[in-house]
Amino acid sequence: MSKISITGGSARGRVITHSGNDFVRPTTSMTRQGIFSILDSREIRGAFLDLFSGSGIMACEAISRGFDSAVCVEASRQQCFMIKSNLELLNMVKQVIVLPMKVEKALNRLKSLDIRFSVVYMDPPYKTGIPGDFIFQIFESGILSRDGVLMLEKSIKTEPPHVPDGSVVLSKCHKWGETEVCIYEAG
Repeated sequence: MSKISITGGSARGRVITHSGNDFVRPTTSMTRQGIFSILDSREIRGAFLDLFSGSGIMACEAISRGFDSAVCVEASRQQCFMIKSNLELLNMVKQVIVLPMKVEKALNRLKSLDIRFSVVYMDPPYKTGIPGDFIFQIFESGILSRDGVLMLEKSIKTEPPHVPDGSVVLSKCHKWGETEVCIYEAG
């Protein structure tokens, strides 16, 4: 078991646990601080979607920093159990839904929740990444609010996915150490 601290908001300094295995690479504190600084500067709040949740730290951080609600999508049942345990510890159970399923299958389920997300955060395994057409599918699905953003965490060693349709644009990429977060918006 490994531990990671929430970096800001009402739960700042509170610690959650994660499996610490090779399949879970929680977003670093430096990257989380940078991401939420960007969201704060743009006054983005509302609902937060954490795809490839892993430890669930991004959803916990979002709730701590004032987002109304969050959804975690994670394929590993073991990780989902840990996310739920952490949510109980932080008293965030009522604000966060955990969906134990693969991200690719989650889009239909997310549509049925009738939630429009202000932020879709994706942190796929660095080795496999995510294709640009999946980013396009998220925008086309209607789960992102009109002014919402999709943030993709990836290694600085890989290029950002190209979205083939001009209705989605890569607006900016930010680097923190070995991590780059790319922001996609409706064009």
